Amino acid sequence: MRSVIERSFGVWKKKFQIMDYMPVNISWTDQISLVPATMAIHNFIRKNDRMDDDFLEAEQKDDQASNDEETDDCDDVQTHHSEVGDDAMNKLRDDICASITFGRIGVPMY
Repeated sequence: MRSVIERSFGVWKKKFQIMDYMPVNISWTDQISLVPATMAIHNFIRKNDRMDDDFLEAEQKDDQASNDEETDDCDDVQTHHSEVGDDAMNKLRDDICASITFGRIGVPMY
């Protein structure tokens, strides 16, 4: 699931490069407005263009990475699930949710 989310954000940032390199002359209010606006466009493209080039490229990279992992000679090496990473991602998710919620009702976060 996490790789799907990371791939989606990667495609979103590639498609809307302003989100990765925000010009300093754009006001904070406008920067905040750009996130849901570009996400809405991103979701519209994804729902209506199943052959979107950026998503196809990201999926091909994921497939290649999966194939590389399957043919790895280090089968005896164990990987450990990082609960620290989960905690950080859970906090990030909660912060995003709170900012969306408070932003909709016009209450400043901080």
